[in-house]
Amino acid sequence: MFVMTPASLPWSRAPGAAVLLACAAQFLSALNMGVAPLLVSPLSADLGFGAVGQSWMVSGYALAFAGFVLLGGRLTDVFGGGRMLAVGYAVAAVSALLAACSPTGTVMIGARIAQGIGAALTVPAALGIIATTHQELAARSRALAAFAGSGAVGFGLGLAFGGLAADTVGWRWLFAALGGISALLTVLTVALVERRKRSLHRVSIWGSVLSAAGLMLLAYAVTIGAKQGFQLSTLGAGLAGICVLAAFVMGQSRSRSPIMPIEIWSRPGFAVNVGSTTLLYGAWVSAYYFAALMLREVLGLSATTAALVMAPLAIGAAIGSRTASVALPRLARPSTLILIGCMMCALSIACLAIPALAQPWVVVVVLTLVVTGQAAAFVSLNVATLSVAGPDEAGLAGALFNAGCQVGGGLAVSFLAAFSQVLSGGDIAGGYRVALLGAALLALSAGLVAFLPQRRGRAKVRRQDHGFLQGTATWGIHQSEGSPDGDRRTERC
Repeated sequence: MFVMTPASLPWSRAPGAAVLLACAAQFLSALNMGVAPLLVSPLSADLGFGAVGQSWMVSGYALAFAGFVLLGGRLTDVFGGGRMLAVGYAVAAVSALLAACSPTGTVMIGARIAQGIGAALTVPAALGIIATTHQELAARSRALAAFAGSGAVGFGLGLAFGGLAADTVGWRWLFAALGGISALLTVLTVALVERRKRSLHRVSIWGSVLSAAGLMLLAYAVTIGAKQGFQLSTLGAGLAGICVLAAFVMGQSRSRSPIMPIEIWSRPGFAVNVGSTTLLYGAWVSAYYFAALMLREVLGLSATTAALVMAPLAIGAAIGSRTASVALPRLARPSTLILIGCMMCALSIACLAIPALAQPWVVVVVLTLVVTGQAAAFVSLNVATLSVAGPDEAGLAGALFNAGCQVGGGLAVSFLAAFSQVLSGGDIAGGYRVALLGAALLALSAGLVAFLPQRRGRAKVRRQDHGFLQGTATWGIHQSEGSPDGDRRTERC
């Protein structure tokens, strides 16, 4: 039986500051992803990017993030979230400054890949800090709501900043500013976030190499294939990635120090939560991607105007995240809010496919509803996923959660793009409508998956003033009275 008291929490030096810095990690990660698309044209002119270089400018960040996020999660569990958050911020700072000074396209692509590695270290560390700092459901829900909202705001601002920088100060100043922000966050993390003692667990080097290689190969096949077509090279990379990941899973089942303990997938509700997250994130990314293309190629808006028009979507993220933080402690089943959010997301995406609603202001309003539903369901899934992880598995659970997001987003956009081209017969507007209907089906499927039967574990779960009984045994944490002076403790059985 595991017992943790507030005094033993590894980030008890400044828990409020630790959560703010954790949210900053998600904000910065999304911001770095959002700035790239609208910088492709000026970067191509200044550094001589070709079509392949343009793809790597946008995709290199996501590829590195997907490839190293599992390693980042395990390093968090071994070395602690505070330590890995500082390291990740430092990597992000150096890589952003390198991007600002890039003399060639090759250096820029390398810097973008390094930025992705930095994000793969910071995001699991941030989730680990939140999971360990906030043991009560209500507090954890609020923290994860802020975390999810930070990502949505960061991505929206990234699009806006990328467009503005391309038209005004230039991309070098933008990357220099990102480097300065990352350096400041590094200093604040070292000063404010306490670092716990290193865990006795070891990190498997061979497992780390296999997981990174397999995930990067698979992400390469999906991401590059979506942009340049699924040719023999991309299909071969995808097959190789699947084979490497299969070897990785087999090795993990026999390893004494696995980077991904296979037992985590047998936790009540864990696999279902990650699967639902994969589908939901794929629906959201697809809706965002194809709606942005529709604004530009069907409605004729410029790239910068389209980015600024979509910036208010952060309002939807704030509403959805806040709704989840308030509603979760009051619901008997988190899957109820997941289904409601996914249904709202699905219906709103389907509305985007109606030709009569193809107006810029309508697209913005409907996308805001999409983000509201997605954020509510996303926070619920995030809380549910972290709640079944042990105290030394929070980083791993967060990494697998984010890996599901990356895989879902990449696969959904790739296959919906190919599928819509086949069915639309070359009609651009018709193709986008087909893709949006496919994204709506993904969101609906995500909600239904959340209601799949889940194996009950041995974890004791009971209703408390800040917790609730989750009917499918997803929640493995409960509160109990501690010492006579009113201290509370968290038990995991």
